[in-house]
Amino acid sequence: MTSVVIWLNKENDGNANIWGVADSRITHKTQSGINRSLEIFPKLYELELKVSTHVLRLNYSKIHSYGMAIAGNVTLCMAVKNVVDFLFGHLSISHEYEETSSDKLLEQFTAVNQFSENLRSRLPMMEHVVNVIHNVAHQVMYSHVQNTCNRPEKFEIAIYGYCIKENKYKAFNVILETLNDEEFKIRKDISNCFNSRIEKLVFDESSEDIQYLLLGDRKEQISELIKEKVEISDKSNRLQYWRIPNEVIRSIVDEENYMPTIGSHAQTIRVDKQFCRVGGGMTSKTGLQYFGYRLGWMAEDGNYMTPTIGDYYFTPSGLDLSM
Repeated sequence: MTSVVIWLNKENDGNANIWGVADSRITHKTQSGINRSLEIFPKLYELELKVSTHVLRLNYSKIHSYGMAIAGNVTLCMAVKNVVDFLFGHLSISHEYEETSSDKLLEQFTAVNQFSENLRSRLPMMEHVVNVIHNVAHQVMYSHVQNTCNRPEKFEIAIYGYCIKENKYKAFNVILETLNDEEFKIRKDISNCFNSRIEKLVFDESSEDIQYLLLGDRKEQISELIKEKVEISDKSNRLQYWRIPNEVIRSIVDEENYMPTIGSHAQTIRVDKQFCRVGGGMTSKTGLQYFGYRLGWMAEDGNYMTPTIGDYYFTPSGLDLSM
């Protein structure tokens, strides 16, 4: 399984955005208990919305993005993610723009930023995006139960970010789970032969409470750990208070609060009103971790080193130095 926490961070007054943190461990069940499969697996991603106005569908440009998180069966999660990445990476504007010549488009949009903002203003509500993702997840789960005779599985796909239509930060969790054998026998010949639901959270930016959405394993325990830290926290220390969910996952990953299905390395994501920054953390013990991968290390002089590829080097978009 895994663990992901998604919450609205308001440590900077008047500049709220969504943060997420996850572990990077993959486990599987055996007759003897829970075994580890992998310690390096990303759970947090950027879902890019790319649009082309070209008649030949060329030059797709990113105009917006949401955060995406996965938990549960990795194969099923990645099947959904890969399809969704492709679909939302290949959007085209409706016919009213297609029928407009390139010259008129240039006249109408004299600046790239103005053009991009006009495209962004035409994006659908987040619910419409989530409905597509739910439909893809539904087809993936249907294929799974039909081909495996209802082998027990569960997976979750979360989408979170800024809804331009409603000017609100939102988070959705699409959850699918197989039925028990008796229920499956009754429903196996219909498309809805498994459990499926969507959890929704509309963040209240005026609230001083930490609002969060949980994915994956040990949700009750993690929620209790967050509540315990909130109760003893000093709200005047805004940075420490608003990073409580981050600290909770960090304590589990560092095995201060040991949980066999959660651990290895912490991954982070930050989602503002336009785009995402997927990142990782740095410590002297683990080195530079990004996407669950040990990207660099700490030299003897205390500086972090990263490998180069010819004249290029890796530049992750977001790193948490406190991890």
